[in-house]
Amino acid sequence: MAAPEGNPFRNTDAHGRLDRLVEEIMNSKLVVAFPSESLAGAAAKMDQRDVGRLPVVTHSDPRRLAGMIARSDILRAYHRALAGLQAPRGMPRSDSRARMEERMQSGDGIP
Repeated sequence: MAAPEGNPFRNTDAHGRLDRLVEEIMNSKLVVAFPSESLAGAAAKMDQRDVGRLPVVTHSDPRRLAGMIARSDILRAYHRALAGLQAPRGMPRSDSRARMEERMQSGDGIP
């Protein structure tokens, strides 16, 4: 089945509502994370504000976007830490996966 082309809301009651500007519905009370912040701190902010992502800004220039962190990024990091699969800085994920497979084959891995 081919994906529909164009505006999927074209023939619906929602079409007129999509003509509004982003500034009309955006939340201007930003919650941000900092690169030096703990994952637990960022997760707590997401939970308190019921958001799934946070913009990451630096302390030196909080108006400049340094990146984004998502709830799924935090869950992935916690999973890897719990599983003992944290790859050292600079080691590609594929190397980490190879280490995990070796540990599992040797009997030292996760059951």
